[in-house]
Amino acid sequence: MKIASIETFILRAPREQAYWATTGHLREEAQDEFFRDYSIAYPLRMRTQPHYTQDLTTLLVKITTDEGLVGWGESKAVVAPGAPKAIIEDVVKPNLIGLNPLDIAPIKEKLLGLMRIRGHIQGYYQDAISGVEIALWDIKGKYAGLPISSLLGGAFRDQIRIYASGLPGLPAVWNDADIARLVGLARKVVDSGFKAVKIAIGAGIEPDLRSVDIVRETVGDSYAILVDAGGIYDFQTALRLAGELERRGVFWFEAPLPMEDLAGYIELSQRVTIPVANDILWTGGLIKDVFQRGGRVIFLPEVLKAGGILECKQIADMADRFGLPFASHVSQGSYIQFAATAHVCAAVPNFLISEFWWQDNPLGNQILKNPLIVKDGYMEVPSGPGLGVEVDEEAIRPFIAG
Repeated sequence: MKIASIETFILRAPREQAYWATTGHLREEAQDEFFRDYSIAYPLRMRTQPHYTQDLTTLLVKITTDEGLVGWGESKAVVAPGAPKAIIEDVVKPNLIGLNPLDIAPIKEKLLGLMRIRGHIQGYYQDAISGVEIALWDIKGKYAGLPISSLLGGAFRDQIRIYASGLPGLPAVWNDADIARLVGLARKVVDSGFKAVKIAIGAGIEPDLRSVDIVRETVGDSYAILVDAGGIYDFQTALRLAGELERRGVFWFEAPLPMEDLAGYIELSQRVTIPVANDILWTGGLIKDVFQRGGRVIFLPEVLKAGGILECKQIADMADRFGLPFASHVSQGSYIQFAATAHVCAAVPNFLISEFWWQDNPLGNQILKNPLIVKDGYMEVPSGPGLGVEVDEEAIRPFIAG
C-alpha cells in the first residue's frame, strides 16, 4: 500500500462568541492605568499577548492510498492557515507520495529531518506534521480494523473526563456588566452538564481572584475550577497569585509564566502546592529536561501542535515515569482534533483531564457523519476503526476557504 495523494482544506467559520484572546484582557480606557502600574514589570504584556482572529480557522488533511483507504487529520491553523498548508504542499507531499502510510514513525522522522535546521521543533512546521501524522493513524486504524487507541497499546477507558474551556475572566477594569456576563456564562457551563471549568485570567491579581470567586459562587463547591494566565506573568506575581489560587481550591494554574522561562516553571512548581500546568511548551526534549531538573509541571501537549498522536503519547509516558499525570490541551479547531485527542487520552494510564471548547462549534459534529458523544462532563472515545469518525465532505464545503 502506498500514499497516492495528499489534499489540504482551509476551513473558516464565524464564531458565535469572540475567542477570549482575540482582543486581549485590557479595555482601551484601562491602558494608561495599566502601563503606569506595570511599566517596570517583566515581561511586558505586549510581548506575551498572542494574536488570534475573530473567525474560527483550521486546516484539514486528507490522505488517500492506492488501495482507496482515506485518512483524515487536522493541523493547527490559527491566524495564518496558509502557512501549514504551504508546508504540506511544498515540503511534505513531494516527500511522502509513494511511501507506505503504515510506516508512521519512519515518516515522522523523515519529515523532521527535512527541516531540522529550519525551525522543526515548534511552530507551523510541527502544525503541518501533526495533521499529516493524524491522517496516517486514521489510515492505519482502518487498515487494521481497529481504533487508534488499540494500536497505541490498548484503551484504559472508554470515555475521558473533560472540562469546559474558554470562559473569559474579568478585564483589568471591570463593571457590573462584566460580572453579569461572567455569571451568565458560568451558568451556561453548569447547564451544559460539565463538572469542571477553566477561566481565562491574566488581567491582574485582583481581577483574576475576583473572577475565581464569582465563578465559584455560581457553580458551587463541587465544581473543579482551573485557570489559564496565557503565559503573561512575571515570577513574583505568579508566585503570589498561586498562593491565593491555592487557598481558593483551584484545580491547577496553567501558563503562569512566559514559555521561555523554563527555570521559572521549575522553581514555581517546587515552591507551591497548587499544580502548575504548561500548555505553551510541547517539545518532548525540552519537557524531559524540565522533569530531569526536578520540575513538577503538568504539561498539556496538543495533538495539532506537538507533532501528532505518537508524540503526545510519548510525552504522557515520560510524565508517567516521573510520577506525573497527563492532561491534553485542545483549542480552536474541528472535532477531528477531539477524536484524535480522545484516543491518546484513552491509551495512557496517567490521564487526568482534557480540555473541551463547550461553546457552539460550526466545525463540530455538523461536519461528521457519526457524531462525538459528549455528556455530563465526559466524552466517549470513538470505537470505530482509525479515528472512529468520518468527515462529511459535503458538510465542510461551505467552510472551505482555500
